[in-house]
Amino acid sequence: MEYDTIEVLAPAGSPEIARAVLKAGADAVYFAGNAYGARAYAPNFTRQEASDMLDLLHLHRKKAYLTVNTLLKNTEIERQLYDDLRFYYEAGVDAVLVQDFGVLMLLREYFPDWPVHASTQMNIVSHYGANFLTEYGVKRIVAARELSLGEIRMLCANSGAEIEVFVHGALCVCYSGQCLMSSFLGGRSGNRGRCAQPCRLPYRVLDGRGRKIKTPGDYMLSPKDLCGIADLPALIEAGVCSLKIEGRMKQAAYASTVTSLYRKYVDLYLEKGREDYAVSEEDRTRLLASGSRNGFTDAYFFVRNTPKMMSFADSSHEKKQADLKEHNESVQSQKAKELLPDEKLPIGGHLTAKIGEPLALVVRSGLTAVTVFGNPCEQARKQPVSKSDLYSKLNKTGDSPFAFREMSIEMDENIFVPLKEINRLRREALDGIYHKLVSAYHRKLPLVPFLQMDSPNPDIEAEPAIFVRVLNEEQFWVAQKQPFVDAIILPVRLYQAVIEAGKDRDKYAGEHSKIVKKRQKRYIVELPVVLRHGTAETYAQFVKEHSRAEYEVSGYDALGFAKEMDIPMAQLHAGYRLYMMSGRARGGVRRIGIVHGSVPLELSEKELSHRDNRTDRILVYGRVPLMYTANCVAKNIGKCTKTAPRYYLQDRKGKKFPVTCDCTACTNVIYNAVPTDLIDKYRNIKALQPEAIEIAFTTENEREAEAVLERVQKAIAGKNKIDPPGYEFTRGHFTKSIK
Repeated sequence: MEYDTIEVLAPAGSPEIARAVLKAGADAVYFAGNAYGARAYAPNFTRQEASDMLDLLHLHRKKAYLTVNTLLKNTEIERQLYDDLRFYYEAGVDAVLVQDFGVLMLLREYFPDWPVHASTQMNIVSHYGANFLTEYGVKRIVAARELSLGEIRMLCANSGAEIEVFVHGALCVCYSGQCLMSSFLGGRSGNRGRCAQPCRLPYRVLDGRGRKIKTPGDYMLSPKDLCGIADLPALIEAGVCSLKIEGRMKQAAYASTVTSLYRKYVDLYLEKGREDYAVSEEDRTRLLASGSRNGFTDAYFFVRNTPKMMSFADSSHEKKQADLKEHNESVQSQKAKELLPDEKLPIGGHLTAKIGEPLALVVRSGLTAVTVFGNPCEQARKQPVSKSDLYSKLNKTGDSPFAFREMSIEMDENIFVPLKEINRLRREALDGIYHKLVSAYHRKLPLVPFLQMDSPNPDIEAEPAIFVRVLNEEQFWVAQKQPFVDAIILPVRLYQAVIEAGKDRDKYAGEHSKIVKKRQKRYIVELPVVLRHGTAETYAQFVKEHSRAEYEVSGYDALGFAKEMDIPMAQLHAGYRLYMMSGRARGGVRRIGIVHGSVPLELSEKELSHRDNRTDRILVYGRVPLMYTANCVAKNIGKCTKTAPRYYLQDRKGKKFPVTCDCTACTNVIYNAVPTDLIDKYRNIKALQPEAIEIAFTTENEREAEAVLERVQKAIAGKNKIDPPGYEFTRGHFTKSIK
């Protein structure tokens, strides 16, 4: 997709920063109100501040995007959100950025003409997810930060949406929207804009036997900051429409400097093309001086992953900035004036002063004009007014956002004009042109009453089905043998190994083949949480040959892939990483046609009691995947063998987090150090009326898996004890609500 202009999109964490990046040449800003933004601890805007900022930006023909890119609970989405959205819609916000599918559904229902952008928190890595979302009114996709230049090019070429990419600022080690580490370790949810950044803390790496491995440094999960200024020609030629600078938590000086440099080099490329494009060392140093984490990286534009992108020795942003503070201040003081143009909007004016006729002042901005009239002019009895007097008064625009770049005066000789009358006309004209210009961006929403969505939860008594998730053959056969297990969730490779190939291999002759036939169960095949283009290609043939199978989809790319492969929606199960936190989000997924879903892991028992769980399953046991990463621990320590090894990350408290390497998709999964265990809460779970409960096996061996399923049987029978003594586990968020 080709675009007429390339947008430089800058952060606006406060009114001060908004004005700074406007001066620095931003085409648009993104900002949050007092709630719902993915940087909950940024200053953010009051309604009045936001309204003033919007008018200022629109005067300069710039845009502003509202971030509502967090997950919302029922009370928030039903009682608060609509009124906030209505204010920003009528104030003229150009688009709204979302993560929550329920928010998207609400926007499409009540604000159908309001452009919607899919946040990077939606983790779109392929055209499958992009095209799925465009069907529901999404105009722009903020691509996942892990994509290569080639994948970005494919995304631009094969989707009907505009594509926006991050080009500068902090990188998360986890795929955005897939991180639960801060949530489970500290109760502060990254999906709610409150990330505590446990990834920036030190971690040891241990091998599968628990032995310490030598590493390049202590900060194994802390990437350097992204700097893509040298890659702008390639990104623009790939079809990207918007270049996004991260930093709503940063100061105005940082945002201004970075924005001005990206403005400079976008203009350089547009003016002179690729051949004359080169970033000076002085400007590279200015970017470093503005702040980084031990330097910059342009991963993942050209590499799938690399140790060079990690800040192993230091996770701090401030220390590197302090090292270069003196140079930063020197360069900024020298360049500030030439890089930050006058904020005032140029306008033109014409004053007519004729004896016996009313004064008339016309003010123009582009094709917009305002005319104001004063009292009739009189012939001067003593000292006539001069043109220079009139020019002087008219040009005193003061604190207004305008400055006259041209002014013409048509007047009779020997005329008297009270100068206070000129002042009055100037004020009225400037007020008039201001309101005429900004009102063009204001909207009025028809008076359609907002209807809150109820979450019916009828009083029914039914035993939930038992679903078991497995990762290897040992776990599969443990689940397969149990008569009370109704369904098994398993990866494609395991399905092929134990269901398809099993009957033709000696290992599965005899007892195993009889078990499969005698105790046939439902098999639900996992599609990857992160389904990039290359990964999708490896699954396409399997899906074609198994069009009647049931599949679990845990992301919009997998959902779009399933739809493109013509898998009926009724055969899909929505995984908990589709984040149906509110009834509106769950209702939206049901309208797509997906009946079976999963309860999000960040809701408490009390919150779940107000949710309709009748067609969903609840995780009762399992180590929760805290992160999915494109960066690889094995590669970072120089031990990439493409054999899917397991490691452990050990934190400062001695907790060991298992790390599995999926070498088929080059993805790491970091699991919680302890399992979530609600087995003894079975009666509480049953009271929430789920369709099924899920037991998820990760690191468990055969004996451990059998013990867990034995406890499940006992819990169903009413024997609710945690066993054995001293067993470490977590309740997750079942007993404690997230912030």
